[in-house]
Amino acid sequence: MSSKDPKNRPKKTLAPGDIYFLIVMFLIGLLFLFLIFSVISKSTVHVHG
Repeated sequence: MSSKDPKNRPKKTLAPGDIYFLIVMFLIGLLFLFLIFSVISKSTVHVHG
């Protein structure tokens, strides 16, 4: 561990790793929303008929 580790680095450009990370998190978020929506739809399917 170096005490000179710059935690607040100036972000000039997004690294490919950061872009992939954002895309993965976005897809996971959509997947969770879809799963939650499907569960709610199935649990309220008898209410709608």
